[in-house]
Formats: sequence, C-alpha cells, structure tokens
Amino acid sequence: MAGIIVAALLLTSLLVVHLSLRRQPLQSACPLDVDAGLPLPEIGQISTVFSLTALFGAYLGMYLILGMPALCGLAAGTVGALILVRHWIDAGHPQSFEAYLFRMLGSSDTNATSAALSFAVVQCTFATSEMTILRDYARASLGLRLEHANLLVISLAVIAYFYILFGGYLALFRTDVVQFLYVAVMAVGVLGVVVTRGASAEWHVPMEPRPGYWTTSIFPGQSHGLLLYASHFGMAALMGLGFIIASPDVWKRVYLVSKTRQGSKRRFALFVTAGAAPFLLLVPMAVAVPHIPDGAIDANAMWARAASNEGLFVATALCLVASFLSAYNSALTLAVHLGVVAQRRTHSSDNEISRFYWLMAVSLFVIVCGFAAMSSSRNPYLLGNFLLGPYAVLAGIYLGGRGSVQYFPRGAVLWILTLGTVGWFVYFASHGMPEVPSTYQINTVPVAVLLACLVTSVSILLVRRPKE
Repeated sequence: MAGIIVAALLLTSLLVVHLSLRRQPLQSACPLDVDAGLPLPEIGQISTVFSLTALFGAYLGMYLILGMPALCGLAAGTVGALILVRHWIDAGHPQSFEAYLFRMLGSSDTNATSAALSFAVVQCTFATSEMTILRDYARASLGLRLEHANLLVISLAVIAYFYILFGGYLALFRTDVVQFLYVAVMAVGVLGVVVTRGASAEWHVPMEPRPGYWTTSIFPGQSHGLLLYASHFGMAALMGLGFIIASPDVWKRVYLVSKTRQGSKRRFALFVTAGAAPFLLLVPMAVAVPHIPDGAIDANAMWARAASNEGLFVATALCLVASFLSAYNSALTLAVHLGVVAQRRTHSSDNEISRFYWLMAVSLFVIVCGFAAMSSSRNPYLLGNFLLGPYAVLAGIYLGGRGSVQYFPRGAVLWILTLGTVGWFVYFASHGMPEVPSTYQINTVPVAVLLACLVTSVSILLVRRPKE
C-alpha cells in the first residue's frame, strides 16, 4: 500500500509540472538563456543542499561520524561560498547568466573548452552517482531484484531527461519546488518519530568527533582539545565552500537573486539563510538514524528501518526520489548548458535547439553508460566519494582565478586538471576504494582539501591579471 501511495503522489506531482511546461516551450535561439520567470531560487538552493544531505549522504555521514564541529564547518563554508560567488557575479556586471558563463570560461579556447568539458563530466558523474545510490535504496527498502531496481532508476532518469528536454530551466526550478514540498513532509515525519520515541535511550545526537577520523599523519597533533575541533571545523568549511564553488547550478541561483536590484541585499540574505537551513534538519535526522559502528556499513539495515514504519517510509521514499530528480535535473541541465556555451564560442548558430537536443542525448548516454559500468559494484557511494577529487581541482582553479579562467596562460587549465585528477586517482586507487560502504571513506576528505589548497596556490601563481 505504501508503494502505491508513493507512486501516485509522484506521478500526480510530475503530471502537474508537465502540464505547466507545455504552455512555455523552449526558444530556438539560446534555449537555455532564460532568467525571467524562474520560481523561487531560494527553494532550489535548499534542494541542492538537501540532495547532498539525504540522497548523496555526504553531509549526514560527516555529521554522524564527526559531530557538531564538522556540521558547523559545512554550514559556514556553504554560506561563505554563496557570498563569494555573489561577489564574483557583481564584479563582472553580467547582463544574463549566460554572459556570466562566458566570463567564467574566459577568452582562451583551450582553457574554456577544458573547463567546460570538466564541469560537464563532473556533473554527469554526479548524476550517475545519484542513480547508483537510489538503486541501492530501491533494492534494500522495496526488496527489488537488481534488474528491476535498474529498470526503476533508469526509468526515472529518462523521465527527468524529457522534462529538461521540453522545459529547460523552468522544469528544473519547478521540480525543485516539488522536492521542497516532499522535504517538508519528510521533516514532519522525522520529527514525529523523534517525538514518539521521547527520551528513549536510543537517542543519539553526535556532538564530538569520533577518534580515528581526520587525524592522520598529514595532520599531526589533533588528538584532542580545541585544535581537534578547529581543524575539523576548518576542513569541513573548505569542503562546503569547494562544493559550491564547483557547482554551476548554484551560480545560476545566486545570479537570479543578485540581479534583482530592488531589495537584492535582503533577498540575498534570505537566500543564504535558505541555503544553510537544511543543516539544521540534520540534527533530528541523526536522532532517527541508528548508531553506525566504525567500519563497514550495513546499508540494508538502515534502509530497512525506514521501511518498517509505513508513514516514515512514504515520507522518506518521496523525499529521496524527489531529491534524486532535483539533483539529476540540475546536473544534466548545467552539463548541457556549459556544452552549448562552449560550442557557441567556436561555432555560433542562430538556431541552437538541435545542438541542445544532441548534447542532451550525449549526456544521457554518458550517464546511463556510467550507471551500467557501476552495476557490479557493491559500494553505491564509491563514485560519489571519488568525485571529491575533481570537485577539489575545479574549486582550486576558480578560487585561484577569482571566479574565471580568463587570466590563466593558454593551456594551463588543461594541465592543472590533468595532473590534479591523475594524482587524485592514484591516491584514491591505493587508499579509498572499499568494496562495501565504510565509515572510513570520509578520511579522504582531508586529502581532497589539501589538493584544493595546492591547486589554488598553483593557480594564484599562474594567473596574470592586466594592470589597472
């Protein structure tokens, strides 16, 4: 019965969005150059952060293992990154978001192509990772066989693909609204579970970091005290900042808020508050999640607990599927948009709709092939864990270049991306590839932070800005 309720609510929501999109078809020239009429970018930012929290699992996992210092650091880094992106946008005075993308990609064809392709590949890989995690949830909570879970996830991905194909950014932002509504439903469900449990001994609100995490030989002397808390806060803040800096969908939302001149400061403050709000939801979520021992994680037991309560299962399933659709749509849309802009630099066209269709098809093909390649892996979080490196490299490039690659020497971006990604792959292949989900996967975060700092330093040395 619960599965029927979930399916009915999702189909109804998606049908309403589809009917609203039919009245606003994409334009043939610059089909993704749309800034007006996009609803509530604040809600979209909540969706982005919550997708990382609920489905991707990164932020929730860090909080459960590392406690309040890491949670506060993630929130602080996210807020700082939103402010920094707004500063970059205001400094460039772009007339549209596409104009900002052009500035962000710079004037060198080699650097622009390298940056755009890297962002597109990372976004497609992120979408693939969301699919593998959702498949794991479908198998554990619904008891589906592998082939049936694959069919379910691919079907959702194809539905999301056609939404973006027909609606572009409008479909993305309206899907974010749907996801927000289901997040609210899940929040009420989780709070209900917390209240009904009362002062049970099972309550577990992580406050302090567990020993054995983020205290490697790379960071000696962090065994206890303020230094330990400060270092965990700092590394989490840099992780939160780096993810936003390397997420073009967030740039879009910051631009939409910043371009509203009347009351823009007040609206941006509301936007930042909305971006930080999902972190507060982690506290009651942590209460509802059973204690996770160090080492291998039994994901089936975690999902089975949510399925044991029908009301909580409906709320959780709706939220996770909506999180998937929101995150998948964001990744797919921005990957294609960057491809359209990069191609326009070398081959301009008055009618770009066919180019948009081809890039959408190529992106879907890459995502599905990546998903098929991961079908044999027993660790659905492996791909997302690996993405820490590419995110760190891209964040370092744009931090060092102050929001653009236009002042890098010709070809420098390609070399930085290649060397940084290869170096991360060598490290990850030797230290971070557990066959099953493990709590120790978060020990790759400090290395990713070091990589981001190294790339930032190199980028600062390479950038040559014109004299004013």
